[in-house]
Amino acid sequence: MSTEYCQACPPKRRGRPSRPTADTMKFRDMLAPIIEEQKPCNVRQVFYQAVWRDLVPKEETRGYCKVQRELLAMRRSGQIPYSWIRDLTRQAYGRENWPGPDDFIADVSSLYRRDYWRNSEVRVEFWCEKSTLISTMSPIIVDKWGLDYYAGGGFTSESTLYTAGSAITAYGKPTHVYILSDFDPSGQGIVQHIARGSKKCPGGLSRFTGDVPVFVHQLALTSEQVKLWALPSRPVGKKGKALTRQAERFIENHGDGAVELDAIPPNTLRQLIDDAISIHADYQAIETLKAVEQEEREQFSSWLAIGREATA
Repeated sequence: MSTEYCQACPPKRRGRPSRPTADTMKFRDMLAPIIEEQKPCNVRQVFYQAVWRDLVPKEETRGYCKVQRELLAMRRSGQIPYSWIRDLTRQAYGRENWPGPDDFIADVSSLYRRDYWRNSEVRVEFWCEKSTLISTMSPIIVDKWGLDYYAGGGFTSESTLYTAGSAITAYGKPTHVYILSDFDPSGQGIVQHIARGSKKCPGGLSRFTGDVPVFVHQLALTSEQVKLWALPSRPVGKKGKALTRQAERFIENHGDGAVELDAIPPNTLRQLIDDAISIHADYQAIETLKAVEQEEREQFSSWLAIGREATA
């Protein structure tokens, strides 16, 4: 049995492609500056920004699908760059490869980073319910402040708490853990689980940190933030399905309105994180280390190049 392999190529078009209507072009023109202001962002973040501005209905079929469809068309037409919209669901697993030694030297040198927080009296960590927000938050958490971002889906397992607690114990510094989760029954439960644990097993993360103090902060989303930023919500329960006790308690306390983290405007989210880190950071010391880091990176590259020439 033979298998044919075909080279990927653009499909042949039959007839003339339909042109977008005037209303569609108007919609795209209104969407483009929103994306440019908030980039990089994902499709869902753009959808919520469009909902907030009354450009689309707050519905998956008529609202989200329209935004998704038009974003694709806008990128294909060149109206917006592909890099403005990020989708991190595709991950590569394998080994690093280089065309040659010079490329390896350049890449390795660029990876060199100083530990900006080595001499700090505290450590700061960010735990987020959604991995899809990595591209939105990395410019602040990773690039600017040199911190780590921990992404997970849903509840944090006992094994994850143990691993995180062991790392905190090894560092031996008081640690501030900032949690970002959806404003819904599950999101509230995540914060409770990490911060305080349960009646049967109290303590949360602190159970695994030994004598090292750990402070858990709910950075987002809170009921106050939902009201302050007038974020679009959705019903807590699914139509036709019975509510869990957790969902019932959430509705009793906050009403029948759940809000996703993606609903926060990307720039607002980045500013929220930046403000939280600034509380603990020695800005001048970090800027000094960044300057030293750049000099050492160039020196490291020079050493590698000299070593290569000596062995050639």
